[in-house]
Amino acid sequence: MSLYNIYITYTLKNFMPHSYNHQIDILRALSVFLVIFNHLNINLFQGGFIGVDIFLVISGYLITKNIIKEQNETSSFSVKKFYEKRIIRLAPAFFTLIWSGLLVFSLIFTQDEWSQFLKSVISSTTLNSNIYFATQLNDYFSINAYSTPLLHIWSLSLEEQFYLIWPFVLLFIFKSKTRNYFLYFSIFIVSSLLFSEYLTKNHPILAYYLLPSRIFEFCIGAIVALIPYYKVNKKYSYFAVLFSIFSILTGFVAQR
Repeated sequence: MSLYNIYITYTLKNFMPHSYNHQIDILRALSVFLVIFNHLNINLFQGGFIGVDIFLVISGYLITKNIIKEQNETSSFSVKKFYEKRIIRLAPAFFTLIWSGLLVFSLIFTQDEWSQFLKSVISSTTLNSNIYFATQLNDYFSINAYSTPLLHIWSLSLEEQFYLIWPFVLLFIFKSKTRNYFLYFSIFIVSSLLFSEYLTKNHPILAYYLLPSRIFEFCIGAIVALIPYYKVNKKYSYFAVLFSIFSILTGFVAQR
């Protein structure tokens, strides 16, 4: 058996979810198209930045759902297994991209461009590229951004930083007396929104890139993960879905 087959078999057996949500892939596809259209500078579509927001909400939803499900089913949660899953899922594609970039850009970049590229590689592999780019670029679409091939990795670093802290936040909630997820998540959302509003007015680039001003988006997904544990009328669920899609598309077209 080849190494590739061993990898696939091990992944499917140990890390793939038993119930796969195809709806999540639809949302992922929608968010990707939003970002692509925005990068193409099509005047009709000026709200492509919300594609990143959708991704962050999805991450908050999936991570929280899986952790709470494991805790409820086994009365325990393995931090080690959680990080194994993240590594198995993200590392192959990530390092393929990094090594491909190193190979290609070593042939075409000037010495200065190569030096800057290596700095972005280091920041990406140490999970802080969002912090690095926040200090290097004046704007996501500035001139420097177009010559920075790994700029899009900033959102992956943001998610990985979330992965580093969120399991321990949930472990704290598991051990708390109330175990009121909704209360804790709501506090995180309000706090992050207030901090994001402050940064947006005073340091907009930091507000865009940094985790503290984005944590509310992950927590919105976390609250959605709690819905199955409450009795919700189906007609309200359908209304919520339609309203969410309408809001996404409206924001995509109407944002200026």
